[in-house]
Amino acid sequence: MGRPRRGVGGGWRVALLALAVTVGVGRVSADPAGVRLTFSVRFRALPVGSSTYTWVRDGEAVVVAKELVPSGPLAKLYPVGDRFVARTDGDGRPTLLYERIDEPNDRRQDRWTTVDWPRGLATLLRHDFRTGAWDRRVIPAKQGLQWPLTLPYWILQRPLAELDGATLPLLDGDKEKEVRLHLQGGERVRTGLGRVETDRVEGEVWYRSQRQAYGGFTAWVRRAAPPIPVRLTTRLRFGSLAETVEREEQTSTPPDLPSVPSTVPPPAAVDTGGGQN
Repeated sequence: MGRPRRGVGGGWRVALLALAVTVGVGRVSADPAGVRLTFSVRFRALPVGSSTYTWVRDGEAVVVAKELVPSGPLAKLYPVGDRFVARTDGDGRPTLLYERIDEPNDRRQDRWTTVDWPRGLATLLRHDFRTGAWDRRVIPAKQGLQWPLTLPYWILQRPLAELDGATLPLLDGDKEKEVRLHLQGGERVRTGLGRVETDRVEGEVWYRSQRQAYGGFTAWVRRAAPPIPVRLTTRLRFGSLAETVEREEQTSTPPDLPSVPSTVPPPAAVDTGGGQN
């Protein structure tokens, strides 16, 4: 169920992971109010668009979302329009993830991942709009697994001192990966909100087999309350993708999370390999 690597757009998923990991580093206490952050995005020195990240408590659950909006030359050459929305339960465990992968040449895919924690299984469902095909796969869901989008809720429950050297498992599509975090001290950075005192976090992403690195990032997290990521730099094979916060808004409306279609094909056999590479 993996999708082929893409050019500049291929960095969005890694950037999403960097954003997800760092929102919780400052230990934001649970609050019914939510936040919506808007970032300007550059590939190397070229402005390529904007991204938004929204996080809202919905009863005992937390709903998080990220949308990617290309502009300028990239919007004409590669009009990516991806959207990610997920829900966690009251214990911080991910239960439902929706991904809209919207690429050029009608290469849109809608994806849903649900987790049955009592049975320890994750079901991945994909609808390819170009071919009309549906794919469904069931893989093991090990205790403690998170998605890149739901990591904030998990991380913000831990003291800051515990994050240095932490290794976090995650399920990205049907691939098991892990994030290795390191704190690198303080730094003042310039953002759309002015100059901000931050803590710098370095992260490495590896496949769970530990034989291959997936990528890495540097994130700067605001020290003042409420702590938020104010700058993110994602390392790619052929450059870097940088996101800088431009606007911070309060919100109490959870992002829309499309439900799983009721009519789907029967699942394939459980993949006991856990989707590892």
